[in-house]
Amino acid sequence: MTDTTVRNVVAGAGLVTVLVTTVVFGLLAMEHGLSLFSPRHELAATVTSSLTSSAYIFGEGSLRYANEHYVTEAVKMLVHMALGGTALGLGALQFVPGMRRRFPRLHRIGGLVVWVATATSMVGAMAYLASTPMAITASGGGFWLALWALALLTLGLLSQAVLAVKGRDYRSHMVWMALVFAALGTAPMLRVDWVVFYWLLPLDHEHINLATTGFVLLQTIAVMAWWLATFGPAEIPTRKSEPPAGRSPVVIVLAAVGALVMLHEGLFAPYGLDALGFVRGSADRMTALGGAAAAVPTLAALALLPAALNAVQRNLRLPIAFVVFGALAAVGWIAAGSTLATDSLARVGVAACWIGTGGFVLLALAGSLVSRVGGPGSKGWGAIAAATVLTPVAWPVAVAAGLLLGATFAEASYAALIVGSAMGAVGGVAVGFGARIQVPGRVFGAVRERQPASK
Repeated sequence: MTDTTVRNVVAGAGLVTVLVTTVVFGLLAMEHGLSLFSPRHELAATVTSSLTSSAYIFGEGSLRYANEHYVTEAVKMLVHMALGGTALGLGALQFVPGMRRRFPRLHRIGGLVVWVATATSMVGAMAYLASTPMAITASGGGFWLALWALALLTLGLLSQAVLAVKGRDYRSHMVWMALVFAALGTAPMLRVDWVVFYWLLPLDHEHINLATTGFVLLQTIAVMAWWLATFGPAEIPTRKSEPPAGRSPVVIVLAAVGALVMLHEGLFAPYGLDALGFVRGSADRMTALGGAAAAVPTLAALALLPAALNAVQRNLRLPIAFVVFGALAAVGWIAAGSTLATDSLARVGVAACWIGTGGFVLLALAGSLVSRVGGPGSKGWGAIAAATVLTPVAWPVAVAAGLLLGATFAEASYAALIVGSAMGAVGGVAVGFGARIQVPGRVFGAVRERQPASK
């Protein structure tokens, strides 16, 4: 077989795997919602236990205490699970290559159902969270905060997708909907992670759930970035030109804020020069070695960030200096996470966030290097790698918000790292694959560019 044939076979197999996994989970989610009104276990738990062990899913250290609370809020959870499953199942079909072009009416009708189901499912999730104390949420307060962030992010991305299609900006619509599907896809991906990491780590279900949640959205964003790079150009052509972003004041300010955060967290706080010492103890700080490994190359990568973003928007390779320091920063984040204290559930989550985000940056850098120069993959992965280096930017504000909501410092830090990495990765996908921020009557970043709905 030729190289092209091999790539097509691999791409097809990957797409079928994603579609089947998503549709099957969507059906299981619907069944789970209905099972809350009966004494039996949901089918999804039975399937997962068969792939791991009964003790892992149903025994000590499992998440069954959370399912018990689902029963007391059964109507809210039924709305969330059943409509979330509907959005996943129908949403997967929206990404079958050629479906939009061959059956535009079906695509529009299916899309409308996905929009309504997604929005209503998120409202059900938030209604459940609003009536559920942090302490009895699966894996504790950090998971509770992460679920709130995910629900709000999903609604925000959905609003962008709706505004884009109303403005006939179909390229933006496709990218925003890919990100909506990434947010929805965290549910099946999390279950896959439960099984995979059961066999890899000596942790119980509660710990593995919190740890993998720290990077599960990055996993699904990677899947949808792959789809956008592989199938997206055939669906809706990429834009011919993009406004420069790297030298904008916003990027420069964000890079400066990120640098200050890493300077404090990596080089000052480990030695006791901690401006947050009044709300945290030494166990919530990086070690001196891990902090230096994370901070020093991150400072260099952030200094090079404007040039890196300019390069990818001009369809050029990432500058080699940024690739080197970005990779060193990612390795440093992994080292920092690996050396953190893991004496509590939330601190295990914080460590997993740093390790998972570092691994994601390495993946994005590799994707940008192996993709064809000037192609959608090179540009997309390059922008994702560059933007995710901004993960520390959201940390101070997000930590403060978590503390105000009653979380411990470790729980707030865990959620803040998820928020920061998600914002960076989402921003990278938007920049790299040509999405524009929409508000009624205005498009930020460029003059409105209308594209045909179908070929």
